[in-house]
Amino acid sequence: MIGADPTDSVTARFYYPSTLTGLLETSLSLQYWTGSVWAPVAGSGGLPPVKNTTNNLDGTASGGRFTVTFDSTSTPSITDLSGTVFTIAASAVLEASIRFDPVSHDLIVERADGGSATVRMRSRDVGFAELRTYTLTDPGNNTLTVAVEVRKASRDLEAHIVSFRYGDAPAAAAPNNLLTYAWTTGRGGSLERLAQVAAVGSDSDRNAVVAVFSRDKNQTTILSVGNSGGGPITRDGLVLLVTVTDQGALRIRW
Repeated sequence: MIGADPTDSVTARFYYPSTLTGLLETSLSLQYWTGSVWAPVAGSGGLPPVKNTTNNLDGTASGGRFTVTFDSTSTPSITDLSGTVFTIAASAVLEASIRFDPVSHDLIVERADGGSATVRMRSRDVGFAELRTYTLTDPGNNTLTVAVEVRKASRDLEAHIVSFRYGDAPAAAAPNNLLTYAWTTGRGGSLERLAQVAAVGSDSDRNAVVAVFSRDKNQTTILSVGNSGGGPITRDGLVLLVTVTDQGALRIRW
């Protein structure tokens, strides 16, 4: 766009092919070339471009569309649009990790790769359990929503990951899973013993890991059973089991 001034605005539409589907489509973002790197586009007022995943919009042969308004408050601004190159590219899929917090004696849900993400949690009672909904949002406004059913007592906690939703995609049921934690504490609430169990899958494809920490020995003994089976492993200090989402699957790490 040539000759625009700061009072101008323009609404642009960017289309992508119908071959981009599933989680790949969910992770798509609109980006522009700054001259040195690809950066996310932000529309008027800093709002993210609006993505519509409906096929063949506006009479096009396409898989979806990004709509964005450029003005003096957008990135890039309307006065910077002079031969600007745009692309629609897949961002790294936002994944979550779920683990026990030895300080609060509760669950922690955070971004799996250690990058920046805000986490918002809402909860409601469901019978004798609490249904928690964790929504992670990264700097590119990609989101992942994880629903976890939690039963917590004074010295134990049981959790079941119910579902996850990547971006605007429909929520998908999580694979069969169960996370349990039982602990004892000493003076000041420090952990004396922590038993963790993380199990994923069902019957023949079940993978489970048991980890027991002892403060007296300052060691954690880890035993994998099922498809991930092997002999017990002993590690110094407290080792926490981490359950990680992986494009609709669940993995157990430590």
